[in-house]
Amino acid sequence: MQRFKNLNRSVPISERDAMLDRLDLMRWDDLNTFRTVASCKSLRQAAIMLSVSVNTVRSRVERLETNLGTTLLSRSHDGINLSEDGQTVLNITMEMQSSSSQLRSGVSNDLLVRPGELRICCCESLATFWLSPQIAELNNKLPDHVIMLHNEYNQNVIHSRDFDICIGYQMPKNPDAIVKKIATVHQILFASQEYIDQYGIPNSLDDAENHKIVLFEAPGLNYEASKLYIGEDLLQKIVKNKYNTSHSFFRSVINGAGIAVLPSYAKIISKKLVYLDLPIKFKFDVWLSFSKTSRNSRVVREAIDWAEKCFDSSIFPWFSDSFVNPNDFMSMKPDLDSVRKKFFMM
Repeated sequence: MQRFKNLNRSVPISERDAMLDRLDLMRWDDLNTFRTVASCKSLRQAAIMLSVSVNTVRSRVERLETNLGTTLLSRSHDGINLSEDGQTVLNITMEMQSSSSQLRSGVSNDLLVRPGELRICCCESLATFWLSPQIAELNNKLPDHVIMLHNEYNQNVIHSRDFDICIGYQMPKNPDAIVKKIATVHQILFASQEYIDQYGIPNSLDDAENHKIVLFEAPGLNYEASKLYIGEDLLQKIVKNKYNTSHSFFRSVINGAGIAVLPSYAKIISKKLVYLDLPIKFKFDVWLSFSKTSRNSRVVREAIDWAEKCFDSSIFPWFSDSFVNPNDFMSMKPDLDSVRKKFFMM
């Protein structure tokens, strides 16, 4: 019998509770695709039913197997069969689908913090520049719900029980939360071409004293990392402007106020910015969390899928674990101009 995919099982996941915890981190598209394949016993037939390619069906099932660390399907002369773990996953997926159907009829509105309203908390800069331009897609998925996007500066309070979904730079410690890393943000130095034409580019960190530095001064990792890396005394000497909102901070930099640490995707938002290849690079993981009590909420599931897509490194390579030089964005993303249309400011 040929295996669909051979993977070593690091832990026994047949136990229901363990499987539930791991399934909470899976994409619904992958689970639904697996359910369809199990029902049809054919990749090709499942692809027809889902209106996607056979390769898409195969990659979704393989991704699910990889994330769970087990083999779910195997091939035989009778077609595709379920493994023991595959049957467990299928049973749970069917229960999730049943719960989703109940939610559509309005039975489970109480799974949201506020019935009829999806509340998302996100660190201020990501909410302003990355999630807000994509929020209309979530509105289209949830036309009967109000979506509240709360911008939060303090990383310590982002993952709160007052919200249905939370996205921030610090991994939450709440034992009742389900947590997943969804992206990596790389912070690097930028200046506008206007600034460079007037003041040039610093040759080293020591040369920074001869330049104007713009600082985002708000409770967050960017500010704290800058103090640790550059030193608070030097910062006091070279900082010319301080801002406590990312929008005013960003606009000042692109209009020549000085040099600043910005996320690498800032190059997508403005063509005025020039990457300064100096040894200042910060790397922060982005964490998504939600309450275990809302694991069966269709609304929360839709929002999680949307958030994961917003930060999908296969679509947006600047969110990969490895640093990607902004000057290489165009070669990695031939349709970069179409991406820019959504986020471009000036």
